[in-house]
Amino acid sequence: MLDNTNSNQSGFTLVEMIVAVTAGTLVIVLVLSISFYYFANILQVNAQTRLVTEAQIALNRVVEDVRTGSAVLLSNTITDINEPVGGWTTSNADLILILSTPALDSTNAFIFDSDTGNPYQNEFIYFTDSDNHLHKRILANPSAPDNIATTTCPETAATPACPADSLLTDNFDTMSFSFFDRDNVPTADPTAARSANITILMNDNVFSREIKAENNTRMSLRNPGV
Repeated sequence: MLDNTNSNQSGFTLVEMIVAVTAGTLVIVLVLSISFYYFANILQVNAQTRLVTEAQIALNRVVEDVRTGSAVLLSNTITDINEPVGGWTTSNADLILILSTPALDSTNAFIFDSDTGNPYQNEFIYFTDSDNHLHKRILANPSAPDNIATTTCPETAATPACPADSLLTDNFDTMSFSFFDRDNVPTADPTAARSANITILMNDNVFSREIKAENNTRMSLRNPGV
C-alpha cells in the first residue's frame, strides 16, 4: 500500500509575493526619485552658469557700443521702415535703448560730413520682441559714403540687402538703465547724461525651477554738449 504522506512544498505565498513586489517597487521609486533630483540639480546648476555667461556676453555687447558711441538718443533720427508705431524711443518700460555711433568706412576711418565737419552717425537699437528675446538693430546712415554698416531688419522681413537683426539672447528677462548728469544726479533725459548704469537680468525655467542671473555695469557716456 502506497504512503500518501505529503511532501514539503517550497515557494512564495501570495502575501509574500505582494510584500516583495511592493518593497521592490518602493526601492525602484526611491532610486528613480534620487536620480531625477540629482539629474535635475545638475541641469539647474548648468543653466545658472549658462545664464550668467549669457548675461555677461549680452551686457558686454551693449557696453562696447555705449563706450564707442557718440550719444544715447531719445528717439531714432534715421528712418526705419520696420520701426514700431510712433518710432523707436529710449525707454526702460519698453526695454528700448538707442545709441548713436560714428559711421566708419572700409578702412575703419570716420566718415565726416563736409557741411558740418562732424562724423556721420549710424544708430544701434537694442530692443525686445514679444517672446522677450533681446535684439540689436542697425540703422546705417544712408548719407555716409562708403559706410560699412548695413541696416538690419526683423527676421521675417530679412533679405540679402537687409540682413536679420542680431539676436543677443533668447533667455532675456529685463534690461534697466539709469542715467546720471555731470553732478552724478539721476536724470530722466538720456541726452543730458554723463554716465549710465545698465543692468541685464536673465531668466529660464528648468524642471519647474526658475533660474535667474543678473549682470550690471556703470560707464561714462560721450553725450555732446554735457
